[in-house]
Amino acid sequence: MKFYQTRIDPKERQVARFLGDVERAFQRAFTEAKKERKLTQQQIAVALGVDRSAINRRLLGRENMTERSIAEMAWAMGYDIEFKLVRREAMHEAENTLAAE
Repeated sequence: MKFYQTRIDPKERQVARFLGDVERAFQRAFTEAKKERKLTQQQIAVALGVDRSAINRRLLGRENMTERSIAEMAWAMGYDIEFKLVRREAMHEAENTLAAE
């Protein structure tokens, strides 16, 4: 039996990580808001004027979200967004420093 590996180029890997990070952040935020404020998908949907199924798809990562929909979801759940771009060279320098220690 042969197993095949799919090679992902660096650009696609970075995109996939970013999208996964966004999805997980929304899932964590919703879980926290649900516990703290008893927030439901239906309440978020009403606040945004969309169907509850749209919120479900967004939280499950089954719908591509625009910057606008990300901002709206965060607002509806009571969160602000922090965004930071980090130079790749700086990240590699930090990794190399830690590896050398």
